[in-house]
Amino acid sequence: MKFSLFSSCAQRAAAVLRASGLSPPGAPLVAADDSLLQPSNVALLDTERRNAERLSTERLSTERLHTERQKLNGVLHQLLRESAQGSGDRKSLQRVCEVILSATKKLRLVWIGFCPDDAAAMIVPVAFTGPSMAESSTWALPKDSFDFIAPYTQVVDWHAAQESEFHALFSPWQHNQQYCSVTNALAIPLRAEKSKMRGMIVFYADDSCYFNDIGMASFQGLAHICEVIWKQSHLTFLLTQHARLDRLTGLLNRQRIARAFERNAALSAKVNSTQALSIIYCCLHDFNKLSALYGWVAADNMLASFAKATLSQMREKDQGGRWGSTEFLYVLPGADAALAEDLMMAFITYFKESPVVADNWSIRMGFSVGAATYGIDGTGLDELLQHASQNMRNSATPTVAYDSPAYKDVVRWRTAASVLNTSSESGPSE
Repeated sequence: MKFSLFSSCAQRAAAVLRASGLSPPGAPLVAADDSLLQPSNVALLDTERRNAERLSTERLSTERLHTERQKLNGVLHQLLRESAQGSGDRKSLQRVCEVILSATKKLRLVWIGFCPDDAAAMIVPVAFTGPSMAESSTWALPKDSFDFIAPYTQVVDWHAAQESEFHALFSPWQHNQQYCSVTNALAIPLRAEKSKMRGMIVFYADDSCYFNDIGMASFQGLAHICEVIWKQSHLTFLLTQHARLDRLTGLLNRQRIARAFERNAALSAKVNSTQALSIIYCCLHDFNKLSALYGWVAADNMLASFAKATLSQMREKDQGGRWGSTEFLYVLPGADAALAEDLMMAFITYFKESPVVADNWSIRMGFSVGAATYGIDGTGLDELLQHASQNMRNSATPTVAYDSPAYKDVVRWRTAASVLNTSSESGPSE
């Protein structure tokens, strides 16, 4: 379209509008031949103009939603790449929250928590971040807010008539509602596949229509990333436990209990250190008889039950380990010679009075036990073990299983077998 150099601005604008079929607001409507339009056509042109404006607004809104979805999908792909190389620990979950918040300004908070079945009423998050987290003085969610079936949303209502109508996902702001800047929350359950442990990720937005407009797909994908990280973390935990613990007894294995002693000995050896350190060494008597009489499965269960019972006699900070097949070592940080002696005597007294229960068996364990103190009886673990083994005290109780249906069955079977053997050796009577 060409304009004359001398055309006025109004003339040029009118020419553009005539070419596009539109007229400026408030201007008289003219046709292509500059004649006035009929009044019947004015309403039609107004409707077309409004429709064009509405379509333009909707197109702009659709483009924004599409851009927002692309951002979330980009975060999803980024986290997938990182999870393949990540360690699957708590820091990885915090990284998930940070990456999501960095990609969009529509979300104000991302919260990830896990809920044991025996947990307290309030669940402290494993990871959370966002501009809104400073708005709550005590940031935790009640256990009742955990839903483990499907995703759900909540829109906050501070004017609920009853306490039961209050939305639990907004409970951190219940006592300081004036500081709450979010109105909508989306909670997605995390299926961690861990016994007695369930999780949930919660997204908070300040737009009540945000989650409905964006859709659930992107957020569910982010939740699956959290599940993968949690499973990696759980697997790492199991592998670590497998490397640290004796599989049969649940105590530390020989390498780990030796390392625990060395770590505490280094603390005690420091200049001006007042931390005492002692050990207790325990060795079972005639345990191989139980295996020979009742089988190795029953004997293993008895050994595991004994090991578990010994831990109940120690202090919370004491550490126990399986030193040999039927030998146990206990490291007692902060225990001097007198306290180690008291713990050893309480150890003997308990097992004299209380049998060990394993399945249907009641077992009286016979054992020897000795104590040694770091710095007095030696400084190396070998020296302390030698001193403890040379100064052992016996429990004065033979190793025997009794008071069980299985034991009585074995006695009856052995009696019957003895009678049969005797009768067969005597032969038929003449």
